[in-house]
Amino acid sequence: TSKPAEGDAPATGGDDKPAETAKQEVDISHVKVGQKYHFHMNNSGMEMDQVWEVTAMGDAEIKYNLTTIMNGKALGDPTEVTWAVPVPAADVKPDPNAKPVEMKEETVTIAGREWNCYVIENNGYTSWCPKESFPAVVRTLKDGVFTSELTRIEEPLN
Repeated sequence: TSKPAEGDAPATGGDDKPAETAKQEVDISHVKVGQKYHFHMNNSGMEMDQVWEVTAMGDAEIKYNLTTIMNGKALGDPTEVTWAVPVPAADVKPDPNAKPVEMKEETVTIAGREWNCYVIENNGYTSWCPKESFPAVVRTLKDGVFTSELTRIEEPLN
């Protein structure tokens, strides 16, 4: 089972204490416990799917179980992942050694929903990252070839 690249652990302050939660500009009002986010992926020609089932929510994080599926079968047990609400950009200190990343803005319709995204290009990858929302990435290309995309959001039955 694989994990997505976005933050899977909450930020910490000094002495490994949880960082204080800042006022968030992130809208997670569309996320509900029981929702399933379905992604289709192409990893070096190997087609597979991931399902992220939301299991818990708080003001600063979303927990979900990630299941990777190949040929209709789950590859192992689900992995529990915690997505921390991003810290506002003003609170982030840039890495002085980081390579410049090309970024533009684009509104796209993916999985039946309109997403206002940053389009980030770096090292041959192009990713559509919702500006103020979960999940952190809704589409990724590698050298112009599809690698992953959110295909649908399944609402809980209750």
